[in-house]
Amino acid sequence: MGLDCRIRYYNGNEYSFELPEEIANKLKLINSYGIVGYSVHEYNNNNHYFVSFRGRPYYNVIENLTEYSLYHDLQPNELNSMYVKLKNKLKEFDFIKEVQKAYNDTLNLTDWTTILTDMYIPSPDEIIGLMELFRICYENNLMLYACY
Repeated sequence: MGLDCRIRYYNGNEYSFELPEEIANKLKLINSYGIVGYSVHEYNNNNHYFVSFRGRPYYNVIENLTEYSLYHDLQPNELNSMYVKLKNKLKEFDFIKEVQKAYNDTLNLTDWTTILTDMYIPSPDEIIGLMELFRICYENNLMLYACY
């Protein structure tokens, strides 16, 4: 089953997919982490933005590390908890920079892992990017919406 995750913004009345430019600019910083399908698009050319990424590649890793499922809508307080859990977990891996270097140095590493398992194994940078995404969402009262 496919899963896309979309960011929703509380506009004072309801949660909407139309994000203000100020928040979209913060979310654009996540582009550099290489999250699969992550994009920030202008919505109807009216200075509002739409943000989404493919959640399915990350659902297993995120659930194992945070005990939250990307297959559920996630409120800001849950996203904060996910951020804190990822931050604490990543502190345990003092060799994470070496693992990322291996990903960068071995272009076929992703091909190798898909031979061994049908699960997508994200790079450390992708996990760090998701952690930062969850932080930005919490700090800006954003919701992560699961779409199938």
